[in-house]
Amino acid sequence: MATFLRDLEDRARLVGESRAFSTVELRAENDGSVTFDGIASVVDKAYEVHDSFGSFAETMAKGAFRKSIAEKADVRLLVNHDGVPLARTKSKTLTLTSNPDLRAVAKLDAANPRVQEVRSAMDRGDLDQMSIGFRVTRQEWNGDYTERTIREVELFDVSVVTFPASPTTTAQLRTADELIASLRNVEMSGPEVRRAIKTLERRFADVYSEEVETWLLVALQERFGDMCISIEDFTDSVVVYSCTDMGMTMVDSEDDDDADLYQLGYTLAGHTVTLADTDPVAVVEVSTYEPTGRSTSGFDYSNLLALWDKRRQPLTL
Repeated sequence: MATFLRDLEDRARLVGESRAFSTVELRAENDGSVTFDGIASVVDKAYEVHDSFGSFAETMAKGAFRKSIAEKADVRLLVNHDGVPLARTKSKTLTLTSNPDLRAVAKLDAANPRVQEVRSAMDRGDLDQMSIGFRVTRQEWNGDYTERTIREVELFDVSVVTFPASPTTTAQLRTADELIASLRNVEMSGPEVRRAIKTLERRFADVYSEEVETWLLVALQERFGDMCISIEDFTDSVVVYSCTDMGMTMVDSEDDDDADLYQLGYTLAGHTVTLADTDPVAVVEVSTYEPTGRSTSGFDYSNLLALWDKRRQPLTL
């Protein structure tokens, strides 16, 4: 798998992306031209992005546009990322600055029908968003691929948009089978491959936890028989459960006559749960208990035991 991933990353292409922001205006000049002025992208402000793997927090870092501007990239001002340019850096009708947000100032031809159309829509407030077309050339992800910082991009265009590719747009989530199939897509970049793997890990961890809980419940019911048992939580070696006596006499804890939470060790081999050959220990839920979620790496839920105040009074069931 490691060799396969390295091979994918070696062959992966950087893909184009777009993000939308809302700060634009048009000004009529004395010479009859129209000046477009807008913030095409903000920096150092996290926003949520939804894609087919789920969601993540993304931040465009300060200086991300510096290289494109310094190298005089040929960037167009478009409408909806398409069509004949309204302005262009190469023709010096579009100027881009990054101080620190990306600002686009363009001198538009008032006689251009497309400019007149855009001006009318903006004057009415029907068109008020910009979007940038770019390719990421340097980025950083956190360990579980839920936070992305874009350090450097190659700019293609800045656009006035009707329906922006907004960070808050909801994407169709991929099924597990689709995620696995996507790992063989050489069009995916290295970060996309790793993000797909992390998504699979989280999904399989949830499925695995549900299966183990089912196996634990069956084992407890087989052992204790005529009781109503509910699993409260479990680690990879200990289960905490509650039960309601259905006619059997229970030995109560000295500290709490109403205690109904119990802890018992177990081992798991394949799909088989083997409960520890000991009496359960009465436990109570700590008043500051908060669900911490389950680990998605190795199914190590070792922090769980710290949440329970164990009472060493063995019970005879």
